[in-house]
Amino acid sequence: MAKGFLAEALEAESLLYKLIAAIIALFFGSCAVWIVVINVMNFAAVRKVITHDENLTIRNLWYSKSIRWEDINEFGTYTAGFGHHRIRRYYLKGRDSPNEIIDLCTQHLENLKELIDTIFLMATNAEFVIAENVARIPFTKQIQLLPWDRRDQSLY
Repeated sequence: MAKGFLAEALEAESLLYKLIAAIIALFFGSCAVWIVVINVMNFAAVRKVITHDENLTIRNLWYSKSIRWEDINEFGTYTAGFGHHRIRRYYLKGRDSPNEIIDLCTQHLENLKELIDTIFLMATNAEFVIAENVARIPFTKQIQLLPWDRRDQSLY
């Protein structure tokens, strides 16, 4: 009868095979734990987005970042993941570093509609876009930026 990969590999006589099997098992185990930790943090509201009169502050467990309303060049949304695990994500780009994407939140943020309405009102210099992957070949990217109509509430 066939044994599991780890059990079979750990019974190997060579120390190298045992070490490789242990490294692979630790890698997959740590990936699973990391995914669970990230999802728990997202649903436990560890990420906070705070709006002020003069700026927007994004705060999570590890850092805090503030960006002034007039420094926001782009506010957009895109869908990440595949199959049933697709999540709508929202991001900002600032004037100081236009190539840096500041991950704002996901569709699971409490009071998301109010946040998006506030950003539409306060970020007067921003371009509002929807980033869509229009590639027909799986696992490739061909990003197209579409204008985001403020009245389209299907995105939040």
